[in-house]
Amino acid sequence: MKRASTARGHLRDEICELVVAFYKLKLETGKKKARQDNEQRYCYFMEGSLKRFCYKDFDRADPCGYAELRLLLHGLQQHLFKDRHSLGAENIQAFNPLPLATLALLLTTNEFCLDAWSTGEFNSQLMFKESVYCPKFEAHLQQLKEWEEINPTVIRKICGKMFHRVVSMGNVPVQTSTVQLGGLSDMAAKFAQEELAGRTGKTDSEADE
Repeated sequence: MKRASTARGHLRDEICELVVAFYKLKLETGKKKARQDNEQRYCYFMEGSLKRFCYKDFDRADPCGYAELRLLLHGLQQHLFKDRHSLGAENIQAFNPLPLATLALLLTTNEFCLDAWSTGEFNSQLMFKESVYCPKFEAHLQQLKEWEEINPTVIRKICGKMFHRVVSMGNVPVQTSTVQLGGLSDMAAKFAQEELAGRTGKTDSEADE
């Protein structure tokens, strides 16, 4: 997984670049009102047992589209499926349908990017610490598993649709071959674990990339 290690931080960077526009945060924070508005928006996104930011339609009174955020799919596409030579493209069937571990990593990364705005202005010094964000990853993964248990067939179709959206964003051919489901889950879990560990160098003292 040498190529994965050289791509450390790319997923985080891709998503952080999209967060401001997607969640309607104010980039210019020189005025107190702008900072207050951003802080209120941040608190709003963190509402609920399934946090509001996890939904595609997060601004509805009853948010819907759990885990189906185009923001996250775009970030994943840029990180792993940019073209036919990308790491994800070379292991494409391991992500079809998108595994829960991959979705949990995307949601955790999204939460980190939003946390950087928790004070109302962007905190460039915030670190993706393993001690903080591994528990968040596990919490997202558990919620996704509970979501899947509601209707496994439907959730599998939703995850399959998200996979096809990701590859359609880039010049990536979709193979028709199939692999065992156990292999998909194992590889996805390994990918998520290496991404989280790689961002902190397995310590909480690594400098921000």
